[in-house]
Amino acid sequence: PAFCDDLCELAHSGLTRTDWRSALKVLEQLPLGQRERALRHAHWLWAVFPAWLPWVHVFEKIESVQSKEAQELVFRSMARLLRAGGEPDHLRVGLDEDYAAGANPAISRWVLWLPEVARDLQFLEVVVEAYDMLLEADPDVKTD
Repeated sequence: PAFCDDLCELAHSGLTRTDWRSALKVLEQLPLGQRERALRHAHWLWAVFPAWLPWVHVFEKIESVQSKEAQELVFRSMARLLRAGGEPDHLRVGLDEDYAAGANPAISRWVLWLPEVARDLQFLEVVVEAYDMLLEADPDVKTD
């Protein structure tokens, strides 16, 4: 029942028809035991991604990664880059407005690269470490 409730909640959250179809297709292709976790991932991505970031594309890529450790590392790094909490319930109010007010949309390249390298956990760890160093130097992510 919780899965159905969560699925209905996502359906009523303002998704475009294309995003809804894409998300359902990803969920359909997963084994039954992985769908609930994947649905939580979809909720989180939808909730934290600014409108200019293609969350469904990222959802598809992340769910195709077999390593749960790599998936979790991708989510932790995305949360840090996007200044989001770990769960959609803990989001900062005004996330999109903050980006519209001056954060560089070039951050999308950083975010979109994470699921691309997630198939190789060692390389993903190097990328995340590099991002961490860059964030120390530029915490507001204003540079390309």
